[in-house]
Amino acid sequence: MLNEKKPRLESVDFLRGLVMLVMAIDHSRDFFSIAQAFFSPTDIANTTPWYYMTRWITNICAPVFIFLAGMGVSFSSKQEPAKRSVFLLTRGVWLLFLEVAIMNLLWFFNGDRTEFIRLGVLWSIGWSMIILAGVSLLPRWFLWIFALGLIFGHNLLDGISAEAGGLLWTFLHVGGVLHPVSSMTLHVLYPIIPWCGIIVLGFLLGGWTKTRPETVRRDYILVGSGIFLAAVLLRLGNFYGNPTPWTVWPEFWRTVADFTNGLKYPPSLLYIGLNFAPLLILLGVILRRPVGPLGRIITTFGQVPFFFYILHVFLLHLMAVLWFQLRFGVSTWLLQDPPSTGIGSWPTTDLPASVYLPDWDLPQVYVAWLLAILILYPLCRWFAQLKSRRKDWWLSYL
Repeated sequence: MLNEKKPRLESVDFLRGLVMLVMAIDHSRDFFSIAQAFFSPTDIANTTPWYYMTRWITNICAPVFIFLAGMGVSFSSKQEPAKRSVFLLTRGVWLLFLEVAIMNLLWFFNGDRTEFIRLGVLWSIGWSMIILAGVSLLPRWFLWIFALGLIFGHNLLDGISAEAGGLLWTFLHVGGVLHPVSSMTLHVLYPIIPWCGIIVLGFLLGGWTKTRPETVRRDYILVGSGIFLAAVLLRLGNFYGNPTPWTVWPEFWRTVADFTNGLKYPPSLLYIGLNFAPLLILLGVILRRPVGPLGRIITTFGQVPFFFYILHVFLLHLMAVLWFQLRFGVSTWLLQDPPSTGIGSWPTTDLPASVYLPDWDLPQVYVAWLLAILILYPLCRWFAQLKSRRKDWWLSYL
């Protein structure tokens, strides 16, 4: 999400674009799937293989976004430490503002921000940038300890509850629901730890991309493989890396699903190892290699990630309201804040049973996703071309 120095690395934009398209599947599910009112797609006992996979594949998105934001810092033209820190600080504050003031409006179509605010992925990226603004001034050896220590060690903090840690601990580690005043609900969906460890890792490996061109592809593969294998081995032992252990189920697919079901809110080591590390390996494989004609289409989305992020949430939400209103004559649940205890579901009080058609529920998610991508591609292509032609300062905020 930074204004990277030209020429851009096409393979990095390709990976970012690929992840963004996968992200849009999950957000299409948020708006178009009614099944989530009855069961969570990651509830192993009640989900189906297709619902689980639709949710699970999208787990790659948040850590890769934050990692690539750190890489973008290392590619930026602002490499003088003081200027780089100001750059990160201003972008971080900007993202915090957008999360609270803009994204909550687009997610819930409720302009009253005194009742409910959800702190999502832009919140975590914003704070991660602010933290990186400070720690990037420190020696590289300290940054490696900081990044890997948070990624591998943050689950040691799971025993500290929100009640014991207080208000700050909710923002830093456990997440959850807060009521700063009796009439307001604040849902901390993305606590800061260990996301800031991932952005620092991106900053470090981005530096390798420039300073170690002969070995950097191998280095990405080795770091990604190390994180992945560590997470798998710890998961096999069932003693660290995820709050809930896995068990053997009568159906083999449920056993696999339970094994791979890493906690995302907040992200466990298992979640990071199984969902982020393979993409790090993929980046090592494709780095500085041509992406081909289809890859260049995907790359277009990766060149304008923030632009796409804002537009796709608004578009999918609007499409869902129109679809359910035209098809079933009601869409009121899509115009309300979600329940304070939920993560992705909408209120069920105004949800007629007739709108849930099991045979059509998941297909309509993918149809809506594809339609949104087709609509947004020409807009993203136009904006990517605009950013490549112009150097206006405000473009770095988009």
